[in-house]
Parts: sequence; C-alpha cells; structure tokens
Amino acid sequence: MKKKIHIFVKTIQLVYEASPSRMIIILIFSFVLGAILPIATYFWGLFIDGIPADIADYDIRQAILFLTINAILLLAYEVFQRINRYNKDMQSDAINLLITNKVFKKAINLNMEQYDDPTIYNQINKINSEALGKSVSSINMCIELEENVVTLIGLMIIIFSYNPIIAFILLLIFVPVLANDIKINSKMYNIYESRIEHLRLVFDIKSLLIKYENVKEIKTYQTGENLVKRIENTYTKYLCEDKKVRKNNVQKQSFFDSIEHIFKLLIGIFIISDASKKKISVGNIVIYINAIESIIRTIGRIELTLADIYNDSLYMESLFKFLQLEEEQEGGKKEIKEIESIKLRNLYFKYPKDENYILKDINLDLQPQRSYLIAGLNGAGKTTLIKIICGIYKPSKGVMLINGIDSKEIDMKSYRKLFATVYQDFIHYPFNVKENIVYGDIEKLQNHAKIEKAAERAGALSYIHELPQKFETQLKNEWTRGTELSIGQWQKIAIARCFYADSQIVILDEPTASLDAISESEIYDKIEEFLKKTTCIVISHRLSVAKLVDQIIVIDDHKIAEEGDFYDLMSYDSQFKSMYSLQADKYDKVEQ
Repeated sequence: MKKKIHIFVKTIQLVYEASPSRMIIILIFSFVLGAILPIATYFWGLFIDGIPADIADYDIRQAILFLTINAILLLAYEVFQRINRYNKDMQSDAINLLITNKVFKKAINLNMEQYDDPTIYNQINKINSEALGKSVSSINMCIELEENVVTLIGLMIIIFSYNPIIAFILLLIFVPVLANDIKINSKMYNIYESRIEHLRLVFDIKSLLIKYENVKEIKTYQTGENLVKRIENTYTKYLCEDKKVRKNNVQKQSFFDSIEHIFKLLIGIFIISDASKKKISVGNIVIYINAIESIIRTIGRIELTLADIYNDSLYMESLFKFLQLEEEQEGGKKEIKEIESIKLRNLYFKYPKDENYILKDINLDLQPQRSYLIAGLNGAGKTTLIKIICGIYKPSKGVMLINGIDSKEIDMKSYRKLFATVYQDFIHYPFNVKENIVYGDIEKLQNHAKIEKAAERAGALSYIHELPQKFETQLKNEWTRGTELSIGQWQKIAIARCFYADSQIVILDEPTASLDAISESEIYDKIEEFLKKTTCIVISHRLSVAKLVDQIIVIDDHKIAEEGDFYDLMSYDSQFKSMYSLQADKYDKVEQ
C-alpha cells in the first residue's frame, strides 16, 4: 500500500506539473463545493425547525431568509461545479499533452537494443491504451476525493454532535467495503497484465486489416475472415473469463450493500426513537436523516474513488517505470565533424536475449572516398553490421574506432549526422512529398531547389511533377486527398531523402529492391556518379553493382569470409564468384 501511495503522490505531482495555477484553482473550488452540502443541510434543518405547530404563528421573514440562503448555496454549487468542470477539462488536455511528450521523448531516446525486447512494446502499448486515460482519471479522482472528504467532515461534525457512536459506526462500515474494492481492482489489473501481449497482437491485426497496402493481399488470399475470427476468438475467451470474475464481484458487492442498508435502517429507527422521546426536534430529524443519507452516499463515493485511485496507480506504475528506463548513452563528449576512418576490431554482436552472436570477430577498415559492397546470404548479419557502423547498435564485444578514437568516447549524435541511410524497411511518412524528402535533414533550411535536385538524382522528379499538387501532394490513401505511390516510387522518395541529406557517408540497403529494370539502371548510374565523390556502402543481392565499388566484403556464417575488389574475388574459386556466376548464369539462360 505504501508503494501505491507513493505512485499516487507522483501522479499528483505530474498533474500539478501540467498546469500548476489551474490545479490550485481546481482544488480551491473543490474545497468550496465540498463544504456547501453540509452547510445547506444545516440551514434546511433550521428552516424546518422554524415551522410551528400553528402555521399562523410562523415568522415568514425568517422562513424566506433560510430558503434564500439555501437557494443561494445550491445555485453557487451548480455554478462552481460548471466552472470546475471547465478547469478539469482544460487540465486534462494539459496532462495529455505533457504525458504524450514525456512518453514519446523517452521512446525516441531508448537504445535500439531495448526495441528488440518485446516487454518494451508491452509497456508502450499499456501506456498508450491505459496510462494516458488513467492520468486524466487521476485528476478527477483527486478532485472528487477532496470534495467528498470535505463534505464528509462537515456531515460527520453534524452527526458527531448528536451521537459520536453513530459517527464511529458509519466510518467502520467504510473499511471492509474499501478493502473488497481494492482486492477486486487488483485482480482485474492482474488479469489485464496477463493479457497485454495478446491484446497487442489483436491491435496489430486490427491495424493490419485496414491498412491500404494490405488490402490487396488480404483479398487475394482471402485471409480476412480468418483474421477477424482470431480477434473474435480472443475477445470471446476473455468475455467468458471476465463473466466469472464479475459475477463473483457482484455477489460480494451486493453483500456489503445489504450491510450498509441494514445499518442505515437501524440508525434511522434510533433517530426516530429519540424524536418520540422529545430528545431532538423535527428539524433535527431532517438534519440527521439527511446527513446520514448523504454520509452513506459520500462514503460510497469515497470508497469508489479510493478504489479507482488504487486501480489507476497500478496503471500509472507502468508509466513511471517506463519513464525511468535507462536512456541511450550517447557515448562521450567528443564531437565528430568529419570521418577520417572507421575501424572494427574483434567485434562481436548479439541481441539482448539471444545466446548466439549475429556477428563474430569482425575486423574491418572503412576509408573516406571509397565505396563498399557488403554481400552474403539472408540472415548473415549484413544489416546488423550496418547498424553498428551507423552507431545504432553498440558492439557486445570488441571495439569500433572512429578516427582512431573508441566509439564509447564519441558523441554519437554528432557521429550519426554524418550518415544518410536508405534501409530496406524505410519509413513511409504520412506527409506530403516535400516533407518526406526533407526528413533526410530536418535541421537544414528548406531549399526547394535542393529538394528538387535530390528528387531528380533519385529518378523521382518526373512522376512527382505528375502528382496533383506536385511536391505538396499528400501521400498515402488513408488521408483526405491522399495519393498512394507504388513501392518503386516510394523507394525513389527514400533515396531522394538520402540524397537531400548530403552526408559524408551514404549507406544503401537493397536500394533497388523494388525498382523496375530501367529505374534500377538509372539509380545505379546516379550511384556511380557519387561513388566517386563520397564514402558509400551498398548492401545488395543484385551483384551487378560489384563492378562499381572499390571493395567487396562477403559475410558468411556471421563472419567476414572474403574481402577484395571485383577482379580479385573473381580470380579464384571464391564464394563471391560462386554467387555472382549463379546470377550471371540465370541471365545467360534467359538470353539463350
């Protein structure tokens, strides 16, 4: 419980951080709202007490005074409640913005290795689906708790002045009900926790079903019904499980409700008994019975609020754990403005939860103004090697020396700025053409001539000029007036993004995988131009590029198996020669 209180306090601090002044206003208004009900109850009792047996003797001015005070209090309650609701809505928006910023700033600063851990995705999914809502809920719970506690204190003062034992009994009823609600919420959270990965899968299937690029394959293979059935089966299973849990919860809650009403009846009988003995006035009967009714309702609300706060704290704990994750260590403070050499020495790499190394004993020298081809079978570790060279992954063992300096001492942000990379799974940004290209270097002042030049070098300019709004055309069909590009056209946009970056080192991971033969030839013509002007690393299964590069690196069994230029590797019975000849033979057969 101590831990949950700590989380609740941290949640309140987070809520306060979103907008301190508005939070203070909300708390003041909540205090006033909580005090109005007991005061109104008291004045209503005075009004009743003032009614004599003979109505002709009634002081009409006193009656009007008490009624007016009561009406003013109730009006003030309504007005203050509306003002407070407005402030709560504004505070909720501020909290949403604050947490969204915190979560996604944390997400972009995590290590790449952390994204290889599925528990990170579970945490992010839980935060996205629940924690944002729970943080907003927490402010409402906090305000309701303050308001109800103030109301309860005022009403308890009234009952305590009448009979302290009754006041004590009313508070005693509160304890087992709260304990039961907390137990129920803990159980429901544990059930949710056990399902989070399955729910994430369901969410992915839902997204998959409605993505434009997936529709054609779903229709071709007619997998839609099966995918929908998977969602249905998961939810049906959970509905059956929830039915049992909720049925048990209803039974327990009904038992405690019965006890509450029995106590309320007995206390009511006790009050009427005192009235029959002339111990209290008619006005007191109204005050005490109304107060007890209100106390039981208020205690019920406090019970639910505290149970909800406990429940919210379970979800908020996930948020705070995520925000405390270790961020990517950017290495040292030495900034790199130019790369003179990159050397890998006895380098090994494996993913966090894997036992086997994906790269073993890698020794490699990369020099400026030279071009390289990394070749090898699928799964050999080519793309992983590129991610290490780019500074995305850190070596598990061994060192990477940049300009002779250990990469641990280098400011990796300054280092990464010197790279432009086209990955196989490049991003299709849901923006217009221009923005998709300038994301190659968003810090650079946008220059339309440079954007157009990058598109031209990538072979994308001709079809961009045919789009409805040219460079301003919104891409992706999911959006209003959006235009969908072919896979090959998207690849040219990604290559244009790379050219726009105008970086010292260019890395192309299967740059022509989705291009037609003519476009591929055009791109390789462009590649050949800047191979002479910049450092370039190409990963490709199409080995025709091999003649264009200075050095070929063949990876096999997660190690560097061969190195040399095209003519060196073709001069003996090398693995590269075998791969190259296999592709060449296929073209020869087609020609024959």
